[in-house]
Amino acid sequence: MIQSLKLLTLPAAELREYIYQEVENNPALELKEPKEKFNELPETQTEKFSAKRGTVADSDNYMSFIESLPDNSETLQQHLLDQLFEIPLNEDEKEIAEKIIQNLDEKGFNIVPFSELFNDFAKNKRIGKVISIVRALEPVGTACDGIQESLLVQAKLYEKAPKLAVEILKNHFEILENTRISAVYAKFPQWNQKEIENALEFIRSLEPYPGRQFSVQKTRYIMPDVYVTRTETDSDDLEDHFIVSLSKEDLPVPFISPFFKKLQQKNKSGNEAQAFVKDYINDAEWFLNSLEYRNTVLLKTVRAIIRKQKAFFLGISSTPVPLTMKEIANEVEVHEATISRIANSKYLQCEKGLFGLRYFFVAAAVKSEEQSFSKEAVKQKIKQILSESDKEKKKLSDEKIAGLLSEYGMSISRRTVAKYRTELGIESSYDR
Repeated sequence: MIQSLKLLTLPAAELREYIYQEVENNPALELKEPKEKFNELPETQTEKFSAKRGTVADSDNYMSFIESLPDNSETLQQHLLDQLFEIPLNEDEKEIAEKIIQNLDEKGFNIVPFSELFNDFAKNKRIGKVISIVRALEPVGTACDGIQESLLVQAKLYEKAPKLAVEILKNHFEILENTRISAVYAKFPQWNQKEIENALEFIRSLEPYPGRQFSVQKTRYIMPDVYVTRTETDSDDLEDHFIVSLSKEDLPVPFISPFFKKLQQKNKSGNEAQAFVKDYINDAEWFLNSLEYRNTVLLKTVRAIIRKQKAFFLGISSTPVPLTMKEIANEVEVHEATISRIANSKYLQCEKGLFGLRYFFVAAAVKSEEQSFSKEAVKQKIKQILSESDKEKKKLSDEKIAGLLSEYGMSISRRTVAKYRTELGIESSYDR
């Protein structure tokens, strides 16, 4: 059951790795590399795959090649430790420094605070000294508790840092969240405009996440899990307009080894060899059945999404309509949690482009007795209204935009209009 739930959440790229891992751990499984994707799943995937003998040679050669490739990536910890060895520290100080460095996350920040990392943090002055040394290593600003502290450390370590920049980072960090430069000018009347602009420009030049260039996370490429292909037909049935197929051309196909099946047939005396073979075959069958279940639920889920979002897939609407996972769960006849897992990190390729499955689950931003509109639909309408007003050289306020939206049945507040406009990257009427 745990394995089945895990397989539900895996996207195609991670599923590929998981299949290889399972085949490596279970000698009763072999691999066949597929040459093309197919639409329908077999009724008994285990039997279909076990009827054909595959070869492990190609798989072993491929895996050996991958494993033999050197890993040239350098972690943040390695980079800092290499610099640490060049600094004259005694053994206790080195131990403290290594502990600090190993406590950093991929952004370069502390995973746990120093008070928890060191029992004598408040009393031991050497700890404070070593912290300062680590923070000064390249990249500057690691071993901090967050962005504000890291930026402040970077600014203080730079000799030519503007005094106002240090003051802003230390005591007025919240001012950086204000997008209006006029508000910043008003906050520091004792500084002239050029000094304020220089301070802000300096802050922008700092690195908010000093460790991210050394992130150990591997680059993962998005790979479609499902293809939705439009077909030409005169049928009134929506199902006939689309072919839904799983992405299988890049996925290895596991099947039960014929050799193990022969061993199972020969060893029926209840000895240790028979128990050994039986356990591995049972595990293999569980794995194949879980894989089949994942693929079946994924296909059914996408077909249900197409039925609910037919206007989008037919090109009638540019945005999905409001849709909940509970609606799809009722269609597919599974639990809502299963739909949540199957939609996790999965991507759908159609003629409109590549979309995450979660893109089609949209909460209704505006509801009325007659119709409901998704947040994306409202945002697109705001964008359209502002585009038309720009052509007419009119600068509409958020209040006026809200009034125009109500004429389309989209009754939302001025504050919500301002929020959606900001998300679209459009400035206020004053700034425009």
